[in-house]
Amino acid sequence: MKHLYISIIFIFSSFFTLRGQELAEGFELSSGNFYGVEDNYKEIFTFINDSAQILGVKFQKKGVVFQKFDTEYLYQIKQNTDESMSRRYVPQALLKKQDKVYLFFTDQKNILADWDLYISEVDLENLKLKEYKLLFSVAKGLKYAFKRPLFHPSLSQDESKLLFAYGVKSSVNDQEAKVLSYVFDDRLNEMSKGMLALPYKREEVEYLDICLGNDGAVYSLISVKEKYHFLKFMNGELNTYPLESDEWGYMNDITLREDSTGNFMMIGYFGAHIEKRHSLAKVDNEMSAKGVHMAIITKEGEILNENKVLFPKQLLYDVMPKRDSIEFIEKGYDLGIRNLVLKEVESRKDGSWILWGEISYILSEYDMGKIRDIVHLEDIVGMKIDADGKMVWAKSLNKHHIGGADNTHSYQNVGALYTYYDSNKTHYFIMPDHIKNANIVDNERPDIHRGGAGGFISVYTINDVTGEKGHYVLFDLRNVNGNNLKQFHIDDVIIGEDLKFYFETYIGDKRDMLYKLELDPKIVK
Repeated sequence: MKHLYISIIFIFSSFFTLRGQELAEGFELSSGNFYGVEDNYKEIFTFINDSAQILGVKFQKKGVVFQKFDTEYLYQIKQNTDESMSRRYVPQALLKKQDKVYLFFTDQKNILADWDLYISEVDLENLKLKEYKLLFSVAKGLKYAFKRPLFHPSLSQDESKLLFAYGVKSSVNDQEAKVLSYVFDDRLNEMSKGMLALPYKREEVEYLDICLGNDGAVYSLISVKEKYHFLKFMNGELNTYPLESDEWGYMNDITLREDSTGNFMMIGYFGAHIEKRHSLAKVDNEMSAKGVHMAIITKEGEILNENKVLFPKQLLYDVMPKRDSIEFIEKGYDLGIRNLVLKEVESRKDGSWILWGEISYILSEYDMGKIRDIVHLEDIVGMKIDADGKMVWAKSLNKHHIGGADNTHSYQNVGALYTYYDSNKTHYFIMPDHIKNANIVDNERPDIHRGGAGGFISVYTINDVTGEKGHYVLFDLRNVNGNNLKQFHIDDVIIGEDLKFYFETYIGDKRDMLYKLELDPKIVK
């Protein structure tokens, strides 16, 4: 059967809006045919068949809707509804391994009972789920996951193993620090499970990060009473190694990952915990990052080498509000970046590292007629460090996004309102923003943009070699060929090859449409 499809390409040239801001050249926005839509309470997208197609998985009351799209012309190839999965099942994540796609989902038949985590391979030909497999039951008293959504696995460095890890307590009065872990092999067979009972009280322990080794062991870095410990858990045995170093101060936010030699790189922000602020402060008990701390740690907890890189004063000046910056810089205050959360860490083949952080915090504010917790996502802060541990560049991108916060999660788990892509030559940040920020400069405070409130699509770029920045305002979400893309969400964007970005959005009259944004690297650079 032949499929009828329509492909419309908008080639934008430079023109002026009513407010006088000039829109950029250097991109194409394509759309396929529209298709009917029903209320989805969850949807996930991924690439399949060597990125030639997109798989959409949408959860509705009647079951799971699978859609397959062509990435060149954006038409819908096939759709099928699998009614075997009822409303009681909640999708959690998609996992791609080789040419297969797996769906993780939970059975919440009784919110007072334990939750069962299942996995099922997706039949990509017939667009339905294969046999369900129970991975584990989530015990009562589950407390939290580590730096990721509750049922999303973390992978080992060689991607051959999966880890689910949770901080738990056995009863309301249980004060012991415990971690429950499940490890699965490449075929999703259980390798190990166990409870790490630490010799500390729960309130004494701060879990800085947890990592699955290629050997199947679980490694973690924790802080106890301002002392740092490296943990190894394997075959039911827990080894604790105190980290002895005069360089380790207050760790603001870090990540732990295994390298190709079998050692672990600890990299993240160091700084200070601020208990009392100056008279301009609005919030007490903030954290302040002063720079980047790097250390290589063996599996036996030995520190091989470490290095600290301070943020340059110009970066601090660019990030801090202008009313504070001049006074702070000139009077020589002990400076840092408050509420900086580590978002991306990249290791390069040449031994260099790229770090991206975001200023993130939550305030209780009067909003939409009531007091709500509002998440504030402000400047993006980036730094490149070469193989010798020296700073190549440090840059910030001005923005200020807000949105409603789920106060059952920490702000570290709130999704950022941007999409990031690294082409190795240029770093790209795509985000919706307020049109008043079209010509914003460093150290100028941006107008606030509310997530989900339309706006203009902007692209920030940073040259990987020089750190030179670019800013391009692309198009107005309120009028894309006559369609108001008011339900556009940046976290639904999936990143293809060669600067191609795909997203589905609602266009009205119970219709969805798939779009492709393609950037020209010769112009948007």
